[in-house]
Amino acid sequence: MRKMIPSLGALEIFECVARHENLTRAAEELHLTQSAVSKQMIGLEHKLGVVLFRRVKKRIELTHYGQNYAMKIRGCLERIERTTSDLIIQRDEGSSLDIAIGATFATQWLIPKLKDFRSKYSKININLTVKSDPFVLNNSQFDAVIYYGDDVWHGTRGELLLREGKVVPICSRELIDDIPEVSAEIIAQFPLLHLSSREEAWKQWFATAGLADDSRPLRGCRFELFTMLTSAAISGLGVALVPEIFVSKELANGALLIPSPHFIPNEQGYYVSYNDDPINKEALEVFGYWLRGRCNEGV
Repeated sequence: MRKMIPSLGALEIFECVARHENLTRAAEELHLTQSAVSKQMIGLEHKLGVVLFRRVKKRIELTHYGQNYAMKIRGCLERIERTTSDLIIQRDEGSSLDIAIGATFATQWLIPKLKDFRSKYSKININLTVKSDPFVLNNSQFDAVIYYGDDVWHGTRGELLLREGKVVPICSRELIDDIPEVSAEIIAQFPLLHLSSREEAWKQWFATAGLADDSRPLRGCRFELFTMLTSAAISGLGVALVPEIFVSKELANGALLIPSPHFIPNEQGYYVSYNDDPINKEALEVFGYWLRGRCNEGV
């Protein structure tokens, strides 16, 4: 059966050509002649009996078959590289897991807790890569992905980790130090800091606080990440709306405070999906067990 499988060298060349869609650039990256690369691609198409490229004057384009094959071969090559690397790591250190994750959940929630994981499972290394857009998990090098949403990604095996819960106003103590009682009306007078992807958040918050709708909640600086919002609030730039689960440390050490009891409830949350064919199945099961435990603790 393996006689049907092209050589690894031919597949590596194909992936490089498909990525560049240019024989010259692929040849330069691979340190081969353009003629050698071209012969390999002709041989691969002949072996498969499928046209992978269209030759358009001096450039090439992937056909529909070529695009699909390139995506899958790229994932296979990444897994071969990862498996080989992991074998070397296991020889010296133990297992490793590659986790795709949103930036804020990684920095504000998961990373501060990894010391606990490390103390319990010292032979499992966790590698984190920021990924914000959906992708085909089973065709990737990742063992799992943690993401924000309202359900498990379609076609994946996953579960809810925790709801986002309360989205609360936060600010530095210095910003309101001389104000005895901070009402929604007073907060409206401060600079309001916004998350770019949640333009309506302040309007929602003022509605829960019973303040009539006006244009004030739309004004103010905008930031792409909750981590940026948090840093801006600590620096005294204004008042931000942030999920309480992401600022527990800053609230505990006094870097931030919640100036008002009003909050926005959010039933959306953070989910995890698992690769159906992980390289380290046992290590992934251990990580999933630990992750569920920390989420159930609510810390």
